[in-house]
Amino acid sequence: FERCANPIAKQFLKRLLEEKRAKFAEVKNRVKIAEELSEEDKAIYYSHYLYSAIHMAVTIPERRTLSGLVDLLQVPERRIQEVLHFLLDRQLIAKSKNGFVPTKKQMFVPKSSPFVIANHRNWRDRALDSATLRRSSDFHFSAVFSISAEDAVALRDLLAKTTENFVERIKASPEEQLNAICLDFFSV
Repeated sequence: FERCANPIAKQFLKRLLEEKRAKFAEVKNRVKIAEELSEEDKAIYYSHYLYSAIHMAVTIPERRTLSGLVDLLQVPERRIQEVLHFLLDRQLIAKSKNGFVPTKKQMFVPKSSPFVIANHRNWRDRALDSATLRRSSDFHFSAVFSISAEDAVALRDLLAKTTENFVERIKASPEEQLNAICLDFFSV
């Protein structure tokens, strides 16, 4: 649109591009999500990281038992049992002869949800806990910087595309370990 001679057409194309970027940046438009839980159940699910951690951990064959989850998460057995009970009742996981297994239900919290802050906070708290351990296998990066407005848009678009690539890679990957990523890019 930069080389467009007609100012009205140029403005129209610019607005169209901005709308497409905004739609692309919205993760929910790029990831297919199953039916949702009630608002009350979401409030419980997003109240603590253990709900989503256990929900995802049972995708790993070695972590489908109570003892496997306790070993992985280093949390008292009683607490793991409480979370398992919730996940079973909401059909987010199921019981099989080999232990707990995931169902087809997935969770996703859109930007517009009142639970988005709790979800971000849960995993950023875990990221800070991880950073204090200073494990060589973990990666942590934080920075504040000044750049042009044009580069800020380009970097945000790059991160949105990278997020889409992450999701595709995760879908194709065999379940062997539990990982988390927290990714933010914003104006200060």
